[in-house]
Parts: sequence; C-alpha cells; structure tokens
Amino acid sequence: MEIINIITGLGLFAVFAYIAYTFISDFLGQKGTTWQRLLSAGKDSATILWARFSLMVGTLSGALVELATYVGAPGVADGIKDALQPQYVLGFVILSSIITEWARRRTL
Repeated sequence: MEIINIITGLGLFAVFAYIAYTFISDFLGQKGTTWQRLLSAGKDSATILWARFSLMVGTLSGALVELATYVGAPGVADGIKDALQPQYVLGFVILSSIITEWARRRTL
C-alpha cells in the first residue's frame, strides 16, 4: 500500500510541476499588463486560466497529503485532510479542470 501512495504522490507532483512550468514560462514570455500576461498564459482564455489554476491547487494539495503521510507527519496530513477533504475535492477539481480545458479548447 505504501508504494501506491508513493506513486500517487509522485504522479500528482509531476502533473503539478508540468502545468506550473508551462504556465510560468508562458507568463514570463509575454509582455503587457499582468492580466494580459495571465490571459496569454491561459491560451487567451479565462476558462483555461481558471482550469489550470484549479488543477494546480488540486494536484498540489493531493501531493502534499501523500508526502506528509510518507514522511510520517500525520498531523500535517490530517490538517490538510480536515481543511480540504481531499478524497472528494481533489477528484472533483482535477476532473472538472481537465473537462473544462478540453471543452474550451474544442470551442476555440
């Protein structure tokens, strides 16, 4: 069971890292106001911008819970679980973010 938690945590962190890297590199590569740069990092769509933000928050919270459990910090993991109820929030946020971005890309 511990190996599954490690794989899950690493997978969530990898998704977070990829989305964060592409978002930050897109943001830094643009010129204009902060909103224009944010919108450009979201492929000129506020829907995609929101989806990426939600996906980063969801994957980071899930990865932190798995990491805290793995390193033996149950107080940290319990605090995150109490605040977010990740078994429901994490799945919903990731799924809705993926579906939102996919649907929005289909309409561009």
